[in-house]
Amino acid sequence: MGAAVLGAPTVWAQRGPLEDGLGARFQSVGYEINPNSIFGKMSTMSADMKPAAGGRPKFFNVSVDQANYVSLRAFLGTLPVSGGKLSDLIRDEDDGDLPSVEAYLDTLSKGIRDNLAQGLRGKRAAAVEVGAEGGQKQGSGNQPPSHPYQRKLNVYAKDQRSNFDWDVYPDRVVGKLMFPASYYCTGQLIGKRYVLTAAHCFYSYGSQIDGNNMYQSQFRAAYHTNKAGQHFYAASSTWGRLWYGTTYPEVYRNSDWAIIELEEPLGETQGYVGINPTDLSKKLPMYNKFQLIGYSEDGYSQTAGKDPQCSLEDAYQGVYFHNCDCAAGASGGALLDGSYNVVGINTAHIMPSNTQLLRSTEYNPTYPNIAVPAYQFMPTYAHILMQIDTV
Repeated sequence: MGAAVLGAPTVWAQRGPLEDGLGARFQSVGYEINPNSIFGKMSTMSADMKPAAGGRPKFFNVSVDQANYVSLRAFLGTLPVSGGKLSDLIRDEDDGDLPSVEAYLDTLSKGIRDNLAQGLRGKRAAAVEVGAEGGQKQGSGNQPPSHPYQRKLNVYAKDQRSNFDWDVYPDRVVGKLMFPASYYCTGQLIGKRYVLTAAHCFYSYGSQIDGNNMYQSQFRAAYHTNKAGQHFYAASSTWGRLWYGTTYPEVYRNSDWAIIELEEPLGETQGYVGINPTDLSKKLPMYNKFQLIGYSEDGYSQTAGKDPQCSLEDAYQGVYFHNCDCAAGASGGALLDGSYNVVGINTAHIMPSNTQLLRSTEYNPTYPNIAVPAYQFMPTYAHILMQIDTV
């Protein structure tokens, strides 16, 4: 890598998938049961899947032979759903103006943030310089910066985003993960009951962001507003089980992923996208081959914004650098290839410490957007499909 990338902040790596071709891939995975779900009320459960005492999340090891991925292609593939416009939309006005998880964390008092971060004292946290996705405030719209040689964070050159097509596949699989009265994230259906998003939508510095409120969260597919500003979504579900790569996403950037199992099979009617677990690191850069949809706060927090053509630029310490246009709130949004398979999820960006505007109009490798590659969470998803999923 060039000097600019070598000068980038450290992206700490948590014990995760091996990266040396085919063979066994091992992963330490967090698991949590929603106590309000049917799983939380089950009296019998295998010991390795039970949460730790006191409600603390439990980590267990996953081992999956990558050669077995071939047998999973039927499960990893897409389920396109086409037809006319979605009907029977659900009206929602209660949670329409929630902030993104990043904005919500910014509102916490210094004391609360210190408590969340207490487990990191004595360590150099990448979060000091590698911020959670975003920095733009809601209502800033999509106007270009006033200075001709400056750009908004996370937007490179001309902003390519427009509103997503909420009633057309694959856009219709994207939705908002809503945490009542607190915040939201972006997620997308990757199976009949499974939603892929970011770990930092649930955890920060080793703790749940908003306590037990995470158990009340819902995924609302195809969330959008109409021309009158009314909020709608196509379908909604709470979740029963959660798998995630880390509770310290500010440090372990390559493990900032989460998979939730919905209590309702929304993917049967909404469709779902596939997974491409190929490690693309040695093939980069790959220009204009991907798309990203996310509920960015800079004008796309109510109806998601879609960058239809963006690039993977580089790979560094188990993450991808990309140039897809986005902002706070788009965390958890998937980078899709031309076959509508997930190659990674958008999670963070590297930013300068003293400004929100960068004197660069094109992609800058010093300040890229960050995505967690699909190969980082593929072993866990394979484990779920082969050993847990009975639906």
